[in-house]
Amino acid sequence: MMTSTRLLGAVGATLALFWFGCSEAVPPASQGAFIAEFRQPDGGKCKVASHPIKVGSATVKDLFDLRTDSVDGTTVQCTVTEASGGYTVKGLIDDGDGNQIDFTIPSISANASKAAPVKGNVGVRSPKTGDTYRSPGNDCSFWLERDNGAKGQVGSGILWVSFECPKIVNLGEASECNIDGTTFSSVIAMQNCDQ
Repeated sequence: MMTSTRLLGAVGATLALFWFGCSEAVPPASQGAFIAEFRQPDGGKCKVASHPIKVGSATVKDLFDLRTDSVDGTTVQCTVTEASGGYTVKGLIDDGDGNQIDFTIPSISANASKAAPVKGNVGVRSPKTGDTYRSPGNDCSFWLERDNGAKGQVGSGILWVSFECPKIVNLGEASECNIDGTTFSSVIAMQNCDQ
């Protein structure tokens, strides 16, 4: 009886090692950071003062603080998938304290530059804006900044872009503002995205 108990224990241990040894590794959680330079143009219809909206810390040259999905109330969701000639990108970064961006880039490649950007849409919100301000269509510009030590990139599961929106609106407030990518740099950086 003792031998059969030992045999069953050995078989159980072997099966457990086999089971755990063959399981796939859990992919790392999505991470991201952004800064959107929200602007109130002079003489315009914007009802919110200029201010940066950000989660984490990212510039065109450095990623100081990428936030991780499901840590400290942060939500980071993103997909960067291959499409013909480039990548299709969708993302959301929300710190749980009222600062949020969501965006879609139908197609972007490594050739996207400030002189030849690609188009997409953006929605941003902060405690100062209250509601979400959104581009009316795909009229925001996205590009990979590479001058003067900048490190813009796009690839399977990763994105590091600069962007600007000539118009973002809150229809409920009849308020029209913009996101500046000229005087200041508005940046989105994400990694470990779904592919």
